[in-house]
Parts: sequence; C-alpha cells; structure tokens
Amino acid sequence: MRQYTINNEFIYNESLREIISLRDKKVLKVTLMRARCLSYLFENAYRELITREMISRAVWGERSQFVSDANLTQLLYLLRRDLHVLAQT
Repeated sequence: MRQYTINNEFIYNESLREIISLRDKKVLKVTLMRARCLSYLFENAYRELITREMISRAVWGERSQFVSDANLTQLLYLLRRDLHVLAQT
C-alpha cells in the first residue's frame, strides 16, 4: 500500500484510491482513471518533464492512441477540481 502526501494537506492512498484531507479527515474516492493518472504523476515526479502523451499512455495503455487530447484535459481538470473541492470543505 503506497501513500503520497500532497502539499502537506492531503494523503493519497493508492490501493484504496482515496484522497484524505489531513485537516478534517474527509475522504474522497477517486475513479480508476483519475487514480491511474495521479499514481503516474507521483511515480514520475522526479522527471523534469512529463508529457501529455506519457500520461495518456499510463492511463489508457494501448488505447491511448484513440483517446483525444480533450479526454486528457478533462481528466486533469477533474483531478484538480476534486482536490479543490476537498480543500474547501
């Protein structure tokens, strides 16, 4: 079970696909695709550059060639929104 700290405000539990607020202990379940994206970003945080193509391949695998740029943009937007909503509650 891997856990990652986000900005000293949240804990992301990879195996449970949950983001937990450290402030008030609220829990947000993360969808499979968002979890794959978040895990990939954490596992590759040491890289100087993570391209959209790299994220797309990590999230959608072989199907990534059929996924539009808009799908990835939406996925990243939803991740940001989830964190923002959790921070506001």
